[in-house]
Amino acid sequence: MKFLRTKIGMTLLAIIVASCLFMLGAYVLGGPNFVSDLLGSVVTPLQRGVGAAADAVTDFFGYFHRYDELKAENEALRAKLTEYEHAQLDYDLAISENELLRDMLKLNRRHKDFVCEPCKVVSASGGQYRSSFTIDRGSLAGIEVGDSVVTNEGLVGYVSEVGLSYAQVLTVLDVSVKVGATVSRTREAVVAEGDLTLLGEGKFKLSYLKNDADVKPGDLVETSGYGGMYPKGLLLGRVLEFKPEAHGISSYAVLEPVVPLNELRSVFVVKDFTIVD
Repeated sequence: MKFLRTKIGMTLLAIIVASCLFMLGAYVLGGPNFVSDLLGSVVTPLQRGVGAAADAVTDFFGYFHRYDELKAENEALRAKLTEYEHAQLDYDLAISENELLRDMLKLNRRHKDFVCEPCKVVSASGGQYRSSFTIDRGSLAGIEVGDSVVTNEGLVGYVSEVGLSYAQVLTVLDVSVKVGATVSRTREAVVAEGDLTLLGEGKFKLSYLKNDADVKPGDLVETSGYGGMYPKGLLLGRVLEFKPEAHGISSYAVLEPVVPLNELRSVFVVKDFTIVD
């Protein structure tokens, strides 16, 4: 009874009554007539309204049904995407490890005396006075302070600090690093070191050169091996310029590293090698 008092209930009741009268008129009068036409003109719009309302209700509940389907499909696609991403990570890791092993093989062919530990670069640090990065191996892997750090291209720097599972590396650009070196073309003994002015440019220098030293742009510089800290024959850098010092007593050469230090992803720590006297 409460339903019949509502607008929807009264409308449905009116449609039912009108439909009954329409059918009764058609039956009594036999076929279409004025009464049936009149009732039809009233009932037909109401029937259309009810049909439209029914369609709207169907679409409304259909929307939620489709929403649930789309939601389930979306979750399935997300799961598949996560699976593909993990597969891509595994693939990239395998490629990286394969490249590292190939580089290590090349390095060992040239330096058969090297005992190396392959490491990944996990973070870079620097600043106005520093050029360094952290690797993912430490004392548990036999790495010690002073060990040389290299790539297949040449010398990167040396280990300055060691933890159990990490180590800090100072690069050849760092102002505290000095390396005994040789100009490959002339075999002239020189000293390569970091320079505060050149650090920001990603360069370092050969210091204490005679003003008439035979050093030219394009010359390669390699480690001399003297002193025992760095192995002999590792490329250090390439000469860009030869300049006189401000005081005029000596000259220096500007070097660019042969190793692209800003692009390092992996390195080798030389834990042991044959020392040249």
